[in-house]
Amino acid sequence: MYQKPLEHWPALFKHQELINGLLNHDRTPGEKPTRCILRFDKEAQELWVKFHDAIEHELRPNGEYEAISDLASKLADNIARIAALFQIAMDAPGDVGKVGVQATQGATAVAKWHLDEALQFLRSASMPEAMRDADSILAWMDRNKLNFITKRDLQRNVTPGEIRHKDRFNAALNELEDQGDIRIEKKDNKLIVNRF
Repeated sequence: MYQKPLEHWPALFKHQELINGLLNHDRTPGEKPTRCILRFDKEAQELWVKFHDAIEHELRPNGEYEAISDLASKLADNIARIAALFQIAMDAPGDVGKVGVQATQGATAVAKWHLDEALQFLRSASMPEAMRDADSILAWMDRNKLNFITKRDLQRNVTPGEIRHKDRFNAALNELEDQGDIRIEKKDNKLIVNRF
């Protein structure tokens, strides 16, 4: 539901001050800004290399990231860039010596999350409709803490609503039965969907 926005956002204002400080740091009108090379400290370098090698290993045939190798192969470089930005934000532009472990861990977490989201998106996009619908039905039952429900009530209430169409719904239930995730039994003239 709509909520009136706050007039004062301390974290947002702090972020805006940081960005303005970065944009204006070391800028003298008419002169080129000086550049500085940031390097990892020893622990951060070891962490980065370990992550780099783990990703490279998963680019192999049948590896976890084979299907998104073009994205995954650039991840370590992007982690280095993000870690440098995090370190600058933590220390202030003129005070950065080396990129440390904390910034590298944060950058790794952010980059890995985005990589896994890309992989999940690719998998769901290539997954047959009945399998996607089956996953949605299980997720809906889990969210509603249901171990069993009548087939009729499930079809009336499951979300997203497009799954409720008879053919799609039945195809998804068949998929779930084939996978052994549900069992449908007749009880008192009603069909009951039991979740395993």
